[in-house]
Amino acid sequence: SVTPVPKRILWVDDTPSNNLIERETLTKAGIDVVPVESTADALIQVAQSSFDLVITDLGRAENGAFNPKAGIDLIS
Repeated sequence: SVTPVPKRILWVDDTPSNNLIERETLTKAGIDVVPVESTADALIQVAQSSFDLVITDLGRAENGAFNPKAGIDLIS
């Protein structure tokens, strides 16, 4: 069976410039990529819309402090 290609991706990273090329490549391939910088913003997006895939970094700065498990917290 063929795995369908995601059409909407939520990309969570507190340093979005680190994955600009990847996001641009996906966009050029016809995939809607929604970048956000925090768990709070990601949860707002998920509540308002549906996504086929979520990409998140593991650790990120949130609320003025570094959370080494931010990605795990989001997925939980």
